Amino acid sequence: MTPQIRSIIGSIRTRLRRFFLGGDELVFESAMQPEALKEKIYETLRGTCDYTAGANGHVLGASVHVGWSFGWVSRRSTPVFHGRIESTAEGSQLRGRISAGRFVQLFMAIWFGGVAIFSLLFVWTLFMPVAGIALIWLGSHFVGDDEAEKQITNYLTSVCGESGQMG
Repeated sequence: MTPQIRSIIGSIRTRLRRFFLGGDELVFESAMQPEALKEKIYETLRGTCDYTAGANGHVLGASVHVGWSFGWVSRRSTPVFHGRIESTAEGSQLRGRISAGRFVQLFMAIWFGGVAIFSLLFVWTLFMPVAGIALIWLGSHFVGDDEAEKQITNYLTSVCGESGQMG
């Protein structure tokens, strides 16, 4: 296997792992109690169907899901913060990871699986496996949005208050 193909496969593996499992764990600390932090996040989020720019998502119990919208265009491939609010001695912590939304993960799993199976079925030709790898590589570059990740992180840092810190 050539170094270029090895590099492409390594890049695909890393991006898929981050896409499905999320990146590094993010920890936001706040001096507010968990209930107050949940209320503040809930009040500042827009609904998931509101097409104005800014943070959108929902709070269910201790679970927090925050995405970012760039205006009236709804892009479901933008990343989402999936986290939980925990109580600490100093107030509360919001812990979680940024990954793709669950529906997008399901769709992409079906897409990648279909491309991989189709490529394996036609392994006797050289074109299909190469085309399958190329389609997976191309698809992995359409998911994720670094600008949205930065906006989500900035939003969560600000909503955790003056004492909010990213751990």
